[in-house]
Amino acid sequence: MLDDNCSRRAYSDTKRVWGSEFVEVTTALLSVGHRFRPGRAIVPTSITVHNTGNPRSTAANERAWLDNPVNLNSGNFASWHYVLDETNIIQAIPDFEMAYHAESGNAASIGVEICESGNQHVVWRRAVLFVVSLLRRHGFGAEQVRTHRDWTGKNCPRLILPEWARFMRDIRLELGEQPSFANVPIEMNGETREFPGFMASGRSFVPTRMLLEQLGYAVSWDENTGRVVIDREILQVTTASERWVGRQL
Repeated sequence: MLDDNCSRRAYSDTKRVWGSEFVEVTTALLSVGHRFRPGRAIVPTSITVHNTGNPRSTAANERAWLDNPVNLNSGNFASWHYVLDETNIIQAIPDFEMAYHAESGNAASIGVEICESGNQHVVWRRAVLFVVSLLRRHGFGAEQVRTHRDWTGKNCPRLILPEWARFMRDIRLELGEQPSFANVPIEMNGETREFPGFMASGRSFVPTRMLLEQLGYAVSWDENTGRVVIDREILQVTTASERWVGRQL
């Protein structure tokens, strides 16, 4: 395994396997005292996903960028824990040390840069598997995955943000957080009825229109505004696992 003084050496063939044929990590840590490795200890509480912002750059290019004298002498501070492309995953900073990747998120989040080069279908799959491997390693759930935009408002990860719901769905499926389909018992006006639905992340989900119409609400679709129209009254519903009281529709 590479030691902490290897920042300018060729990357080692030594890899850590994280339980998947796609998730092999090459360790190429920045040297101790490196300008982009502050050495501050952190206790990670989330994983932050980025895109590199360069459609031609590979993981190796991104790692070399950190040691480029031009960047070392600039006024900018930028680094990450991991970077991945369609063939490689490289670690530059240990998980329990701070990297400069998300401003306020630096203090407790692991930064993962996802390259924009290569076959993005392959990159997407590798990114999902790698993020899942990090979540498992740190005992996190899917709710602890963040975007760069969450911390700073920046349009990053710019390639993934438009499909963020699908990205998170893929992560949840890999984590085994698949919905469990079953009838959901709901108490309505003193009577218990069952509706087709599913359980996911500890919550019950049922078709809203079916539920509301059983309660006597009129539900319609307004084509002009693209909105569902529901009678605006106070609704009280009790389920076996959660309670909503006085929720304005």
